[in-house]
Amino acid sequence: MEPYNTAKPLHAASVNLHSTLVILRAATYYLHLSRRLTLQIAETHPQTSSTDPHALLRAAVTISELSLLLLICKSSL
Repeated sequence: MEPYNTAKPLHAASVNLHSTLVILRAATYYLHLSRRLTLQIAETHPQTSSTDPHALLRAAVTISELSLLLLICKSSL
């Protein structure tokens, strides 16, 4: 019983560290997608001389990835 009592707090700490890592990775990915979306929306600004016709499509894909990330985070809670 002694090894179990010793390992139980270590296991709990390891699970908590893994959960923290998953949350930090999701937050980092969210920030990356948010910054990318900001740049893509700036590309669609009509005052620029060279407007990219595919910028809205890329922005829509990024929004889709953000919503998928939100669903994944909600399901993991």
